[in-house]
Order: sequence, then C-alpha cells, then structure tokens
Amino acid sequence: MNRNVLQILRRFIQALVMLLIIIIPLLSLYQINLSSEGLVSAERSELKAIFWCFDRTIGGLVDVNLVGSSVWSINILGFNLTDPVAVTSHIFATHRIYSLVLLGGLIPLIFTLIFGRIFCGWICPMNFILEMNAKLRNLLQKDGVDPEDIHFSREYKYFVLGLGLLLSALFGIQFLPVIYPPAVIGREIASLVSYRGAGIGTCLIILLMIFELSFSERWWCRYICPGGAVYSLLGSSRILQIRKDAEKCNNCLKCKKVCPLGLNPAEGEVGMECTNCGVCYSNCPTKAVGYKLGIPKIANLFALLTKNEGGKP
Repeated sequence: MNRNVLQILRRFIQALVMLLIIIIPLLSLYQINLSSEGLVSAERSELKAIFWCFDRTIGGLVDVNLVGSSVWSINILGFNLTDPVAVTSHIFATHRIYSLVLLGGLIPLIFTLIFGRIFCGWICPMNFILEMNAKLRNLLQKDGVDPEDIHFSREYKYFVLGLGLLLSALFGIQFLPVIYPPAVIGREIASLVSYRGAGIGTCLIILLMIFELSFSERWWCRYICPGGAVYSLLGSSRILQIRKDAEKCNNCLKCKKVCPLGLNPAEGEVGMECTNCGVCYSNCPTKAVGYKLGIPKIANLFALLTKNEGGKP
C-alpha cells in the first residue's frame, strides 16, 4: 500500500465516524417521527428534507440507539457494537455482568487485541479534533508563536480510569461517560439536534483545545483519557505492531517528530501507547518503520506500564 494512501484512508474513516455521530440523533428523531405520525417533522420543518431522504433510503431498516449514559453503543440491523469502555463502566456500576453487554463489546475487543489502541488513532472523534488542533499549534509555531509544552506522566490516565471505575462501583453511577470524549461529543451533538443548543460538554471541549494549543501538546490523549488507558491495556499484546528495520534506518528521527503521541519508533520506544495510526510509517524517508506481526511477552506488561515511553513523560 502507498504510504500516503494509508493516511487518506484514516482520514476517510474519521470523517465517516463524525458523520455517523451526527446521523445517530437524526435517526432517533426520524424514528420518533414515524411513531408519532409526523409530529416531529411538523414541529421541526427544517428536518423534513432529511426525513424525506431517510424515507427514500434506509426506511425502517436501521435502528440506532444510544445506550446507558450515552457511551457509544450502536445497534444496526439488530447487530450490537459497544465500546469496551462502556462495557467496563457498566460492569463496575451495576456490579453485574450481562451477556448482551459483553457480546456487544466482543468485536471491538478482538480488533483491539489484533491492532492495539487503533480506536484512538482511527475512530475516536476527539482524537480527530485534537489532531486538527495540533496542526493549528504547529502553524502558530511556524509563525513565531512559542506555546508551552508541559509534560506529564503517561500513567495519569490509568489513575483517572481507576478512579472513575472505583467511583462507579461505590455509587452505582457510571462516571466515565461524564469525561469520556466519544460519550461527551455524542451527547453534545444529540443536544444540538434535539434541543438546538449545546451543553457544558461543548465548553469543556473548547477549553481542552485551548489548553492543548497553549500549554501541552496532545495532553488529553497522552496523559489523561481513560479510554486511552483501557485500549492501551487491552492492546498491550497486540498482534500488529510498529517496528523499525535497523538496516534501513538512518537515525533521522523524523518518526519521533511526527508521532502524535510523542513516541519514538526509531528507538523502539512505542509499546502499548501506540495507536497504529501509521503517521511514522507514512513519513519515514527510508521506509525503515513499518507494520510487523508479532506478540510481545505478556510478562512485559508491567514493564510497559512503568516505563517512560517515547522519550517523554
């Protein structure tokens, strides 16, 4: 595969996901419209054109529901897909394990075991937004603006995950969806569609973008996101990994410079934090960095957790 094509494909998938997030609440309104004999379309005349398109295309074939506390869980044609973060949060909050919930998270789990933290690099809408924010930061730097770049420990996100699950278990309430970006973005777009207004989540996202723009590049994904912690743990022994061909490498360190998460593929410092986004693969001038099949020793999990990866905190 052409190395540039990989990034075009990644952006295409990210765009599709963003479109899906917008379509989900529209579909919900569409279904309400069908069951209420046109009540919604009468009240929201601006949606009539969209509902007409739904009538001519998907009709009543697609059933989409946001489940739980708005953590991603989608039902298409009776087929369930549930974010592993939603599965984990649900189990801790309810103190029960439901087979339907587990089955919904099975396919995402399998993908994570094979590809690692691929949800973060290829699907997560917040990652897409913050990647664009990072490009703006780079443009500002080229124009002479010198923003701060404060580093933190990557282990903070495991603390956030553990704290969220502990609170969920103690109080029986799912706390992770309150700060988990896919859940927040889904709620905010649903609010815009249904109530024509944004909530506090939009304000938090804007503040996060300003913070990363001014003080710490990719702060959320590197150091804080509980979803990133879940996917890093699940993908710690992933099958598809980024590896360096020492014979081809000229130590230009371009792979380290372009890595969104500040990892260092040239020195093999990638580990479980890698999202397999392929940016290093696409930018390596000597094609020394590439995808390889292999399974790390599970015994190395603790070492990966405690190691300062990528040469940065």
